[in-house]
Amino acid sequence: MALTKEQKEQQAIVTNREDLWDVLLWKALEVSKMPSKWKINTKTGELVEVFPVPVFRQNCTIQAIEYRENKSFMLPNALLDRLIANEDLIESVEHKAEKEAVKKAEGKAPQGRHKKCSPELIKEMVELKEAGATYRELTEKFGVSSSTLSNYILEYRKEQEEATA
Repeated sequence: MALTKEQKEQQAIVTNREDLWDVLLWKALEVSKMPSKWKINTKTGELVEVFPVPVFRQNCTIQAIEYRENKSFMLPNALLDRLIANEDLIESVEHKAEKEAVKKAEGKAPQGRHKKCSPELIKEMVELKEAGATYRELTEKFGVSSSTLSNYILEYRKEQEEATA
């Protein structure tokens, strides 16, 4: 179903608003990555570590950075909502990556294009190349392009290095 012009405009407004919240959230989280400092506690005279904490305006922008003895701070509700939405999105992407890793570990072919040649055939290509065969000879014998042959050989060697490391 195609979107109407009005729906597209509304979607653009929502996307722009989400982008703004993402930028504001990123800035707030960057403050928490800033290095801590040391100060003297005026009441006890002790040296204490203090941490950067953002202070927000009404519109969720950062008004100032204060240094406090603990790292915790309250995100405005709009930024907290955006953080939760982003975490859900990240979690779904990570879940998909985990599923693909399990498939690969189980020996199932990963999604995407399948190789034209079996691992045994690729091993034979590598052995012939190491024995002195030219790329032209190998491409004619196996019916693959020189770039495909080169990729197979590089990938095979990389896998061998990883297996011995």
